[in-house]
Amino acid sequence: AGSEPYDLRVVSDNLIDLSIHSGWYLDLEYGGSNQGERVISQGTFPSGRTAERIRFTTLIPDNDPCGSGRRGYLMDVDLFTGGRFDAPVFDLTGDGLLDDDDLLDGLPPSGIAFGTGELPTTIRRRGTNLEGIYTGEGENIDGRTGDILEGRQSWRQLQ
Repeated sequence: AGSEPYDLRVVSDNLIDLSIHSGWYLDLEYGGSNQGERVISQGTFPSGRTAERIRFTTLIPDNDPCGSGRRGYLMDVDLFTGGRFDAPVFDLTGDGLLDDDDLLDGLPPSGIAFGTGELPTTIRRRGTNLEGIYTGEGENIDGRTGDILEGRQSWRQLQ
């Protein structure tokens, strides 16, 4: 396995039969924690790919009034089943490859601790099929310090 300095999640294969199921859902209350985890931003499709996966962030509010606020996960799952995708989607080793070194106990992670529920800024790396995924603070999710963006990464026009 790769060097996992991350808080990761692996969801099940979640095989469903669309002839009898109307869709899928993801139980965000891992381990019965009942922390109020939720999705507060819209899902996106990873760029340059056919629509096989959906990426979204979750928010876990801090129940401690003296706590630092909130935390969340970036989830990337199979669009049709809600289960884990069959190949790595996060470059955990930072080597520029999505390969077996990016597996966790032989399985591709489906989620990685990330930000506070905000929609990430995603930038395709020139000449590759890898994406830099950045928080609102400009931090790259794969931890490569030489690749951190500074300044404004995105904006939204309000009318």
